Amino acid sequence: MREIFDNVYQEGGALFTKTALPRAKDVYEPWDPKKSKLAAMIAEGPEHFPLNRRSHVLYLGAGAGSTARRVAIMCTEGVVYCVEPFPTPFQRLLSVCERHENMVPVMADARSPERYIFIAPVDCIYQDIAQPDQARIFLLNWKVFEPGRGVLMVKARCIDAAREPQRVFDDVKTALEGNGLDVLESIPLPYYRGHEAIVVRKAQGR
Repeated sequence: MREIFDNVYQEGGALFTKTALPRAKDVYEPWDPKKSKLAAMIAEGPEHFPLNRRSHVLYLGAGAGSTARRVAIMCTEGVVYCVEPFPTPFQRLLSVCERHENMVPVMADARSPERYIFIAPVDCIYQDIAQPDQARIFLLNWKVFEPGRGVLMVKARCIDAAREPQRVFDDVKTALEGNGLDVLESIPLPYYRGHEAIVVRKAQGR
């Protein structure tokens, strides 16, 4: 078993996250790429993975916290601010956050970042929101928090189901670049038809 990113391991093609429990042996938990788009992205071997153990992350679209807690496991010396607007998944998210000291639940709409402007500075935005204006939401939060890097999980059919997904992805990347971001790489996600992970950073020299 080899560590490919902080607290993320791979063995025989399978992914695991490692949790160090107090007064106990390390626990390696399987991470199924078919159940997490972030795991699917990692399984593809990204060249510009933006998360490490010290990352402070704004997670937009945290849902019930299944993937957000994996981010918290990776960012053991950082914080993951988990934004989720809907009451039912938020209640489940609260239970997850109670078990991870570096997860902070925030019940808010990601379209209104002024409602959680109180959070500490972040160096990465991770967004997984199935809405037609997902790129606008990402850029809105980027302009408010000004992180160094980010990951946008793009769902092409949510933006325009009538167009070819690649054209939608290209339009999103053009919008990101037009707003001062460099697209470092875009990764088609296996098991998720019409999805792509776009990794960005603040454009150099801006």
